Amino acid sequence: MNNRFFRFVAIVLLFVGSVTLHAQTSAFSRYDQSGPHRAQRVRNVGPRGAYDVFRPRNLGANGMVHPIITWGNGTGASVATYARFLEHLATHGFVVVASRSSSTGSGQEMADGVRWLLRENQSTGSDYYQRLNPEAIGATGHSQGGAGTINAAKLEERITSIAPLAPATFTFPYFYSTADITVPMFLMVGANDNLANPRSVRSRSWNTFGDNEIGLYGELAGAGHFEQTGSGGKFKKYVTAWFDATLFYNSDAIEMIFDSRNGALHNRPTEWSRLEHQNLGDFEPITNEPPVVSIVLPSEENREVLEGSSVALLAHATDPDGTVEKVEFFAGFRKIGEREGGTFGYFRVVWSDISAGVYRVVARATDDQGATAFSDPITITVLENNRWFSSPLIAITPSDYEAEHTHTTSVQLDIDDMGSENEISAVEIYANDKKISEFTAPPYNFTWTEMDEGVYTITAVATDNTGVKGVSEEITVAVKNQEITRPEVGFSYKEINNGGAPIALEIDVDAVADPKAYISAVEILSNHEVIAVLEQAPFSFRWDDVEEGEYKLSAVATDNVGNLSLSEEVEVTIGAATSARTPSAFLQPGAKLNRNSLALTVPEGETINVKVFNLRGAQVFSQAYSSSSQIPLKELGVNGTYILRVKNNRHEIMNRKVRITH
Repeated sequence: MNNRFFRFVAIVLLFVGSVTLHAQTSAFSRYDQSGPHRAQRVRNVGPRGAYDVFRPRNLGANGMVHPIITWGNGTGASVATYARFLEHLATHGFVVVASRSSSTGSGQEMADGVRWLLRENQSTGSDYYQRLNPEAIGATGHSQGGAGTINAAKLEERITSIAPLAPATFTFPYFYSTADITVPMFLMVGANDNLANPRSVRSRSWNTFGDNEIGLYGELAGAGHFEQTGSGGKFKKYVTAWFDATLFYNSDAIEMIFDSRNGALHNRPTEWSRLEHQNLGDFEPITNEPPVVSIVLPSEENREVLEGSSVALLAHATDPDGTVEKVEFFAGFRKIGEREGGTFGYFRVVWSDISAGVYRVVARATDDQGATAFSDPITITVLENNRWFSSPLIAITPSDYEAEHTHTTSVQLDIDDMGSENEISAVEIYANDKKISEFTAPPYNFTWTEMDEGVYTITAVATDNTGVKGVSEEITVAVKNQEITRPEVGFSYKEINNGGAPIALEIDVDAVADPKAYISAVEILSNHEVIAVLEQAPFSFRWDDVEEGEYKLSAVATDNVGNLSLSEEVEVTIGAATSARTPSAFLQPGAKLNRNSLALTVPEGETINVKVFNLRGAQVFSQAYSSSSQIPLKELGVNGTYILRVKNNRHEIMNRKVRITH
């Protein structure tokens, strides 16, 4: 009876163990199989022809953008040693750039491969143009290439996930450390590896990994040092699943790997003799949507011009989860102009003195997180100018208009004959290539009142009595039918005294425009005289060699609409008497990032919140400050790159990427 009972228990345990092993194996089995894409290998490409690329044959199918993986070979090995493994990754949608070098421990070759592909992604003539995801970049490599993987993540900050495979513990002259790695890492080694000994790998690369970082360490049962060669062996499915989770953000893969309780990787991991993890619950996919941009002008019927002409290029760009920082314009591979800021989402440049030819023009928008997007291309044809006769000369001379001034009711336009050889018989006025008025006799004056909100490029076309036409230079008018409030402005200052007068004053102006406008200039005044004009943030000025005396300091902020505001006036005494300090009631909330610290200006009765996020979106620091403070950057996080956000209860003061080093 007892023997039967024990046999029954043994059978049950064997069955349960088999089910557990089958559950883990079957969960990852799809990553052992080829993916849905046909792989293609492209040889001897990139800088100096030093790379092979493994990629889906049909790049960008159905609008897909592909993550990038950079690969590093082991000592003395070639790309051919791992070709089947790298082709396997390509079938799952990754574009793998593999250095042909057999000495990749520095990580430099791996980082350079990433940079080359990112340049290709922005090059209009490339197969990779707009087909790669610049925010989903992985690194992996074997042995010396495993060490190179760790170093590459430090050389190229755009790498977002790494999987070092059996990193060699002796890589002279290439040294490495995981202590300052700030991206998710899955460190894998074979339990039977005699070259990259698991005990040494764990001690050197896992135990030194940052306590706040997301990571996994695994020793694969029965695997030796060369398991990763060929098709990738037992490591293949785990590397593929890791990058499917951290680069494609596949929800099934995320659950399998990052759910430390129920995920298949952690469910009695019989394929692993050791599996350790930390902070898996902190993993969050990075979700920064790229901007959207289109070229608005010139319209299709106005894309044929004479050589020597100027063409106004107007693009409209928006960002669904942030702001558009700038728009660049390209003719083929040549950059022809750039505009930062924009007005109501419109970005305009003038392309001047164009030679005859046919040009493919695109616009590239960049958002506040660095994501980029390209417009659909337009074709501009520039014809040779063989005319022997002259065109009529006219100019728009606005009577109440300043360049890019914003109007709310009407625009007065005056068209002047600038000395045409023949008599002008007609003048037509166009706004964004749509005729808004026409005259057959002078004076050619027009008040435009029936206009919608937007940005308009206005030109005048004159026809003389011989039928020859001439076009004026363009002007731009921004129309906004809503009232724009005046800017808010305040300032603070700090004395720098080297032992006596004269001294210097560091003056920081905080100017905030209406959300529908932007600050175009800040003037700093002393005793009602302008001592500095600042046209770009941050609005900071150092006034050197300030003599003894009494000064009344103030600041004037002007927005692009022409609204201006004057700050409170502050009296400062320089000399034997103690100089007055800026009353806290005059202070405007502000933040200034210095080399090793963050300076906060907090008005009395207000609170400023400082939050720091790692590049995966996980919050690593949060604190509220009720008084002006100087915060050492080392208090905000360990070594690495972070997103710093500073806000008060009214608006965001700072949102930028910052590198923290101790």
